[in-house]
Amino acid sequence: PGLGSFAVYHVSKTNDEDDFKQRFADFADQILGAAQIKAKSIFTTFEHFSQRITLYAHASNQTFPFVTIPKFEAQFDQIQQQTGAVTMAFVPTVTEDQKDDYQKHQTRVGDAWIQDELQYAVGSNATIEYMFIPLIYTINFETGEFRLQTNQGVYAPISQTAPIVESATFVNFDLLSNPFIRLGYDAV
Repeated sequence: PGLGSFAVYHVSKTNDEDDFKQRFADFADQILGAAQIKAKSIFTTFEHFSQRITLYAHASNQTFPFVTIPKFEAQFDQIQQQTGAVTMAFVPTVTEDQKDDYQKHQTRVGDAWIQDELQYAVGSNATIEYMFIPLIYTINFETGEFRLQTNQGVYAPISQTAPIVESATFVNFDLLSNPFIRLGYDAV
């Protein structure tokens, strides 16, 4: 009886373990499949938004990096519902020879764009304090010091961002001033 019981136990245990492993593998495949579908959906949403920006720029005779996207906050609201994104930014690449013209463009349209977006986000009666710097800048995060970016060759300023209430001050912050982002950019 002892040997027979052991054999039944061993076969049952092996079958149970195999069954568990197979169910676990099937469940993991389902999770992976769902994650891939969600990731593709998010990527497609942002790809379509990028295409809309390009079409808008072309239709309005704007050229990159001198593009200001209307109703950016409202468009972010739609994208947020579809993707769960927490924030979104339009970050054009600005070369050294475009920098002065880009900063003139931001001086001309930046503050008005931010005001329009804030009115959409919080209503026309609300007052939100922010600091708009129409020049490409960086921040020393240890000291809090703002510094203008010079002689970098290429810049990636945050031209527009949402939600605007939390991020208006970061407009024109050069993402490439972050060494980790610069490293990734240079690698591409």
